[in-house]
Amino acid sequence: MLSDIRQVELDAAESKILVALFGSTEPGAKAQWLMNFLGIRLNDILQEFEYLIRPMMDDQGLVDGRMMRELLSGRFPLLAQAIPPNPFRLVDIAEPIAKLLEILKGKLL
Repeated sequence: MLSDIRQVELDAAESKILVALFGSTEPGAKAQWLMNFLGIRLNDILQEFEYLIRPMMDDQGLVDGRMMRELLSGRFPLLAQAIPPNPFRLVDIAEPIAKLLEILKGKLL
């Protein structure tokens, strides 16, 4: 049951980001073709994301903010500062990321 809570939290965050990128949780045919052409494997990226995040989650599906900040601080210091230092729901940071993606998408298209 505990892994189910973690999976629900992961799925909710992924869903928000995918909707911001593609307008739904499934990319359309054009987006799929372009990703395939560019060698972007969305399912592989999502699986890798889950693989990295799952060990930082507690039994209630909260992410250890302190641990995530430490892991990100060396390579991505600005991103690390945006992560809350206390346990948080992944979907709570997915919302600002999704909004940023929507803004960037609007400027690029």
